[in-house]
Amino acid sequence: MAQEKARPTRARTTKKEAAAKSATKPTRKRASVEAPGPPHEAIATAAYHLWERGEPGDPTAHWLRAEQELAA
Repeated sequence: MAQEKARPTRARTTKKEAAAKSATKPTRKRASVEAPGPPHEAIATAAYHLWERGEPGDPTAHWLRAEQELAA
């Protein structure tokens, strides 16, 4: 049988070392991103009105058309 090679071991960090290391890292705040264009509820209402009037298309087509009309 072939002899297995010894694997190198990693140095382990203690909880204190890990806490100190993470405490020194600068943190970035995420910028709030607002969706451009009309609000979701306005698009949903307009798409519903398209469906209610019997306009041709499926729900996705109504949504896209409502979005386009409100953005114009």
